[in-house]
Amino acid sequence: MPLPVHNFTRSTASGGKFVVLLNTRDAESGAFLISDFSVDSQHPDPVRRCDRGTGLPLRDHGLAVRGGGWWKLDGGRLVLYGRSAAYGRFDPDWLRQRLETGSVFGEETLVIEG
Repeated sequence: MPLPVHNFTRSTASGGKFVVLLNTRDAESGAFLISDFSVDSQHPDPVRRCDRGTGLPLRDHGLAVRGGGWWKLDGGRLVLYGRSAAYGRFDPDWLRQRLETGSVFGEETLVIEG
């Protein structure tokens, strides 16, 4: 099942942070939050923005943070890598199965390192 993507980036962004949310009720679905460095300097920032946007804490929707990392655009590739100091490492296999190529910015090839 593809993850919904919540994109908080500017059109000129070439890198930033991302956070993976997991549905605690079924462990198969969740959401992918992505933000660029000019918008958010820390991994909790897009999580707080998502909380404010829904009006309810994510946990009230059955969502919990399950890691994060960094992203960069590199020659037609969207590269996901690293780990969040706040939330730890994301599960690359789980994310790879659920994040569709092209669902984040368009036609980039998805590359998940790790």
